[in-house]
Amino acid sequence: MKDTDPIHAWLNSPIPETLWHYTSIGGFQGITTSREIYATDSRFLNDREEIVHARTIAKDLIEEYPEADPEQPGRRRLANLVISDIFSPTGMFSPNSLLSYVSSFSTAADSLSQWRGYSKGSSGACLGFKMNRPRQQILEFDVNWLHETQKKGYPACFAPCVYDHSKKKELLRQALSRVLAAFKEIFSELPEVRAMFNDSKPGGRFLVEASQFLVGAKFSPSIERFRDALLQTIGDLLNIAPLLKNVAFKEENEWRLVIWSSAGAGNPQHPLRFRAGDTSLVPYIAYPLGSGEDMQIDLSDVLLGPGSDEHGLSVAQSFLKSIGLNLKVGNSSAPFRRT
Repeated sequence: MKDTDPIHAWLNSPIPETLWHYTSIGGFQGITTSREIYATDSRFLNDREEIVHARTIAKDLIEEYPEADPEQPGRRRLANLVISDIFSPTGMFSPNSLLSYVSSFSTAADSLSQWRGYSKGSSGACLGFKMNRPRQQILEFDVNWLHETQKKGYPACFAPCVYDHSKKKELLRQALSRVLAAFKEIFSELPEVRAMFNDSKPGGRFLVEASQFLVGAKFSPSIERFRDALLQTIGDLLNIAPLLKNVAFKEENEWRLVIWSSAGAGNPQHPLRFRAGDTSLVPYIAYPLGSGEDMQIDLSDVLLGPGSDEHGLSVAQSFLKSIGLNLKVGNSSAPFRRT
């Protein structure tokens, strides 16, 4: 039930009154001029374990399942097949299939470590945003999206990152629980699926082949439950995989706007764009400030980094006035000197 579903509860965590986005002076100018926040292809973020970390934690979780499970023979193997198939080089979460685009915010204002990490050595800006999720609207993936991408666009979620190891496993355990329970029924009911399961190897095409077989199979309540459970599991993993972060990043206190899109294509709401990075062009998509279809994001505060020019404050105020934004601009209180 949703009231007791830890994934649903996490995705609907109470949003802080203000969240902060650290960026360069160029990023500050671009965001305020375009009235858009940029979501970057997660392959180009500074965490080498983006998305992959979820697979690692899932593997740890699966090792806790008993090898000889009297309640469900083959449960550990099935969980391994599901995770391996989804995260395989040709699976749903591969760069050739789906890509996640991330815009990062923090609960921490004026954080010296984030000035250093995300504002060109402390000379950038920290932008404060007010977030408003529409009443009764839940930012989580509707499993029907998997069949109706062109009608409904691509899904987005907005939630805090997860750093605690036990919480990560709790969320992944919930994501796997539905498909494992539903598969138990068809495993005993359909010898064809049982044969596929016995012949499959991790990283193969078990999920694809089983799903294709079930599409043409004679209807039964257990088959329908498995189809629904598989879609829900995929949706749950789409929701939580980008939120699971290595504990080394805990100090960032990050909230994320995550938007999924087909590889190389962007999507109807958010066309693919590119900007120059240090070593490559970086793909990104833009999310409108103030009137996003899933989340209203309003710029409320501007804070300049401790390494800013002595005239930066007055120039930033003049710039914002020139583009029609009446915002208060302040300086960081960190007594940091770049050497």
